Amino acid sequence: MDPDKQAEFLLKHYQDTFKHLLYHWKVRNRLFAFILAVLALMTLDTCSPGTLANLLNAYLLKKISVPGQTVCGLNFAAIGSLIWFILLCLVIQYYQRSIHVDRQYRYLNGLEHQLCDLLGGPYITREGRAYLSRTGVYDQSPTPATEPEVKQDQRPLLLKAVGPVYTQVFPIFLILFVALRLKLEGFPPKGLSGGINFFICLALIGFNCLYLVWVWRKR
Repeated sequence: MDPDKQAEFLLKHYQDTFKHLLYHWKVRNRLFAFILAVLALMTLDTCSPGTLANLLNAYLLKKISVPGQTVCGLNFAAIGSLIWFILLCLVIQYYQRSIHVDRQYRYLNGLEHQLCDLLGGPYITREGRAYLSRTGVYDQSPTPATEPEVKQDQRPLLLKAVGPVYTQVFPIFLILFVALRLKLEGFPPKGLSGGINFFICLALIGFNCLYLVWVWRKR
């Protein structure tokens, strides 16, 4: 395949890959928002036990009440286990998407290098050299042969600080939150719902630890 055809093919593949990445990036952000919402509800329940149960029961009883009949409230022990399970599913999906997005950015960076080689200059640098630059625009001025090309991260300090919040601070916070809930619920767990919650909490801690290991190893 001649260089022009290779460049055309790679450019189309680059565009398709970026659309694929953008989709997963949006899903990842939505998952993060859902996780925060679930954690906020669980925090409210931790600070004021029974508040959510009473509010939800009151709302449901108002909506489905039938004159002359008594309607029983929901079993919130089972609902609590369901909320833990939902949190576990959201966290697993969030970390899967996060790792996938990171891998796709690295893949795009490799495509940019291939395209620049075929085009004979650093014309496509958005996800690689330009991203790591101080201003967001890659300096295309030629580098003297005696000086190596600067490749270190030159982004503003604020941008450098944002990443660790998602990749390190959040998982550690989630581990501490789950550990606190385990302590509050007591050990050994009581009843079937308590046992289910206990194993879900252990799974949450395990997945957070695995994600942190991945983050630290890739550095």
